Amino acid sequence: SGLCERKDSLSAYLGAIGVEVTDCDIVNIDLPDQDILDDSAWLRIRSRLLNGYYDFVFAGPPCRSFSASRGAGPGPPVLRDCDNLYGFPKSRGAELGLQAHHFEQLRKDNLLAEHTAEACDIMESLGKGYCVEQPVPWGGAVTMFSFASFQNLISKGAQIINFDQCMYDGLCKKPTALL
Repeated sequence: SGLCERKDSLSAYLGAIGVEVTDCDIVNIDLPDQDILDDSAWLRIRSRLLNGYYDFVFAGPPCRSFSASRGAGPGPPVLRDCDNLYGFPKSRGAELGLQAHHFEQLRKDNLLAEHTAEACDIMESLGKGYCVEQPVPWGGAVTMFSFASFQNLISKGAQIINFDQCMYDGLCKKPTALL
């Protein structure tokens, strides 16, 4: 969800028309059950999902370790490729110039992706809706939609729709994918 104080967030727009929203994001540390990387918080959220508490899940898990911008110029290194969807093994760390914090980023981003897919799978099993937003991969980048957990959702009928955000008053092209 991003910061819950954002006036231009999906949560703010939905709240303005009377839709009750639960924000979950690791940056909102003052709210209950925000950090879905925390096992106890995730288990409480998962329990509410399984009990049918939510009508719809909209997720935008971080794409930072999937980004096609990685490895361009002096920026951060590439952390995964098509042969290593879940990240390069630590055994290749020195060869690729990766450090401990890069592998921690992979661990966190993979866990966020897997929790997102699990939340969507629960919604699917209950006959409820979900949507996951990610950038369209380009330039050799990979997408979390290639993970087995997302491929499972696609095998159950989920579809990916690609569009450019500028078509909807976005400031730039920003190719975006929705599952």
